[in-house]
Amino acid sequence: MIMKHSSPLSERNEPSEPGSREWLHHISASARRRAEVLHTKQRREKLRRRRMVRRREYQRLRNMVPSIAAKPLVSKVTVIEEAIRYIDYLHSALLTRLRTKGLPNCLRGVDVDVSRLSLEDMKALVCQLVQKNSQLKKQPAAPSPPPSPVSFFERSRHTPPSYLTSRRLPKRT
Repeated sequence: MIMKHSSPLSERNEPSEPGSREWLHHISASARRRAEVLHTKQRREKLRRRRMVRRREYQRLRNMVPSIAAKPLVSKVTVIEEAIRYIDYLHSALLTRLRTKGLPNCLRGVDVDVSRLSLEDMKALVCQLVQKNSQLKKQPAAPSPPPSPVSFFERSRHTPPSYLTSRRLPKRT
């Protein structure tokens, strides 16, 4: 019969996973305070990064809308309202173009009567085409044929110079 030796360390309550707050009770007060300060700093940094990304995305959206692109100070609500107006304008311009010129060659297979197309139908059609396009992008591409023999000159024309692709070394102080 094999007996297991138990040590006082194995009988002690081990802290639970680090994701919970229970593990803080097993360490000293100063270490607990440092852990809480670190957690607070990490949370603030995460929130700061999220605010920066949101601010950058509002800036990108603002730059895409011609009516507010040149204005220096615009509220977020105004950016969204103007973006909605601009999208509606683009939908109506697309509808007018389709009625005057017909469907482009890439959409010839789509079963749509352009003369009876309403603005709401246009919006639904655009949504369907965007979804279809995103699904096509997610599908793996068909294997490409083996590359044809290319001369060194032709290969070098398509590769960027090494000084653009090389990493810069950090400065020594």
